[in-house]
Amino acid sequence: MIRAVRGARGVGSAFLVAAVAVGVVGCGVVSDAPPAASPVASAPSSPSFSSTVSPTPTDPAEAAAQERIADAVQRYKEFREIYDRHQRAGTNGFSELNDNGYLAGMDHRARLKSVWDQYGEHKLKLIGEGEGLVSVENAEYKKGDPLEAEFTGHQIVFEACIDNTGTDVVTPDGTSVLQEGVSQRVRMHVVMEGLPAQVWGVREADVVKEDC
Repeated sequence: MIRAVRGARGVGSAFLVAAVAVGVVGCGVVSDAPPAASPVASAPSSPSFSSTVSPTPTDPAEAAAQERIADAVQRYKEFREIYDRHQRAGTNGFSELNDNGYLAGMDHRARLKSVWDQYGEHKLKLIGEGEGLVSVENAEYKKGDPLEAEFTGHQIVFEACIDNTGTDVVTPDGTSVLQEGVSQRVRMHVVMEGLPAQVWGVREADVVKEDC
């Protein structure tokens, strides 16, 4: 959670609302987003990342759904990597994410743009070595027929565990803008949506629970 910092021109309130909504930092805020359904697919693994694995289905629709879910999870991983890279550099990542099809939905675009604009206004940077995205669970092909050749408007949902433990967000003089004692490891409800370019973009990413 962000707290107001003397000299940061009230970075607390408006920034907090947008930052929590997209999982910039851990925060004790719970949304009304519904829990996702049972696990159906896996994503490419790495030493610090895990995901739910299910047997390879024999049903063509289920097999197609699993393949697309894996693609959507990979796109979310890339989204987080780009996001963190810009936060650490103190640069505005909105254009790179938006221009390369990582964002879906006008509301989510607006919220992210607000976060980046305020990062720039207050010259904030992410420091420290957090794990970032550590797991994806409860993935479900929520909307659309996975056997359709085009998937514009289709939706995939899952829960992502984000671990920012060991990181901080600071002003240019090194002052932290994070509230002490609040968990930086949170579970997020993520909705990925198919875009006309036939890539998956992040439509929603809301904190639903502290710790994961």
